[in-house]
Amino acid sequence: MFDDNTQKGLLREFLLEGGDILDQIEYDLLKLETSPHDKELLHNIFRNMHTIKGNCRLMGYNRLEELAHSTESLLHLLREGEMIANSETGSLLLGVIDSVRSVLHIIEQNGEEGDPDFTIQLAKLDSLMADAEASNTLDDFFIRKKNKKSMETVDICLDDENSCASQGDSTSGIETVRLPIERLDYLMDMVGELGATFNQLKYSLTRNRETIQQVLEGMDQHIHNLQDEVLKYRLQPVSRVWDSYHRLVRDLALESGKKVFLQMRGEETEVDRNVLLSIKDLLGHLIRNAIDHGIETPEERISSGKPALGTVTLSAEQRHGQIYMEVSDDGKGLDVERIKSKALATGMSTMRQIEGMRKEEIFQFIMEPGFSTAEKVSKISGRGTGMDVVRSSVEKTGGTISIYSDPGKGTKFRIRIPQTMAIVPALLIRSGVEQFAIPQLNVTELLSFYGDDSKSNVEYKMQSPMVRVRERLLPLVLLDRVIEGEGKFSDENFSLLLKPKEERHIVILQSETGEFGLEVDRIEEPVSLVIKPMPGIFSHISILAGTAVMPDGAVSFLLNVSELGKIGIHSVM
Repeated sequence: MFDDNTQKGLLREFLLEGGDILDQIEYDLLKLETSPHDKELLHNIFRNMHTIKGNCRLMGYNRLEELAHSTESLLHLLREGEMIANSETGSLLLGVIDSVRSVLHIIEQNGEEGDPDFTIQLAKLDSLMADAEASNTLDDFFIRKKNKKSMETVDICLDDENSCASQGDSTSGIETVRLPIERLDYLMDMVGELGATFNQLKYSLTRNRETIQQVLEGMDQHIHNLQDEVLKYRLQPVSRVWDSYHRLVRDLALESGKKVFLQMRGEETEVDRNVLLSIKDLLGHLIRNAIDHGIETPEERISSGKPALGTVTLSAEQRHGQIYMEVSDDGKGLDVERIKSKALATGMSTMRQIEGMRKEEIFQFIMEPGFSTAEKVSKISGRGTGMDVVRSSVEKTGGTISIYSDPGKGTKFRIRIPQTMAIVPALLIRSGVEQFAIPQLNVTELLSFYGDDSKSNVEYKMQSPMVRVRERLLPLVLLDRVIEGEGKFSDENFSLLLKPKEERHIVILQSETGEFGLEVDRIEEPVSLVIKPMPGIFSHISILAGTAVMPDGAVSFLLNVSELGKIGIHSVM
């Protein structure tokens, strides 16, 4: 009926639209469980399932069409009030969504739906509808349908156990970008302006060299505008990934017998699609850990004076070219003494080492491979895998992860991930022969001292170098010392390190921990740089946040202001 190119185009649109619709149906089904009488939700679910059925018929996927048709019939009874949505019907419908996703994954691989067996799910759908129609009252119907065993969801795996798409997978839409035609027209106009400026540059080089600087400035502006516009196309809200966690939390809560609410903040935060893909799995690990180890059972929470409903909170924000995310819970918190005992028993630390550690440092043991304080292995966790994967995933992106916890109040995992492939306004500086970049958003002031001012404005207080900025003393970090790995000072060597200089250059920076000064050998010009992730060989160096190609063609590093700030603050504590 269609030629090959048309068929390929239809298949691509079918898969893209199908993935988006399934994500929306799943999201609405989860909301329906808490609002079973919401007619608008039911209408939306019904209409979307009807679209799935129609698209399957158009593409000739008969088995998917049959499953969608039976599901649509059940949704019709719910919409007409002949049935009431509950967790059992929700589980069955969510199982249908998983099965359709699995077949779409197979279609994406080979263009055919294969031979999926939906017999059990179709039988359960028919049974529900038959019981609903035969019941004289809704109460009788739901009393007779409370046999949970008969309402278990069915996972359909086809041929290969790896062919099933993961539950709640919402990353399919991240692989493509949909733009209104107005955005494409604007992009084309910008390319046209860039081409016109290039022609002006050629003319200036051959016939009117006096205008070269003016033309170059115009071309620079056009390039920056084009870069900014293209970067916007890569940015997507974190909700594209986060929406799938509602399903994850629901399933884990049912499996563990706990009551858990997922709260989201900053889901509109836009980040690069590569960042979205890198954080998806590691956040899932943290959510599983929070529900299994953190959130207590309803009985335990009530006995300790907490509400029966536990809360897991996801938050995100973008600051200074970095993505900051937190996964927190209001559960029982981490047991420091238990972690200590496990670390000693497994030989991960000695008593002498552990006595000198701060609480936050002790918490880091839970991210060591094989470390687990779980008394028994569950389907969710307990084998000592997962948390080490989280740390390694964060470190591969050049990020950091910190853990904070209070007994009885909960636990918080704070993740900082550098923004990848981002164009960051930066200030270039030098330390010795090495050139570095600092995000301009962190820079608050530039100071240069000459002659006697070089000595009078830098002091040694509280066993740490300090810089005086208008009646304020700020911690001073010496970049050359940090690079050499020497951060400690003594009264004897300080006078040698900070002996009077003819000139001293200091960049005042703002970090999470407060303001501090960074002494460098030279302050150079501001530039806009494309920041890329740290190579694996350097990912363990916390003061580096990414790499960039400098204006002279050399590859150098973007400094991590947050980590430099910690060095400055700790030096005066």
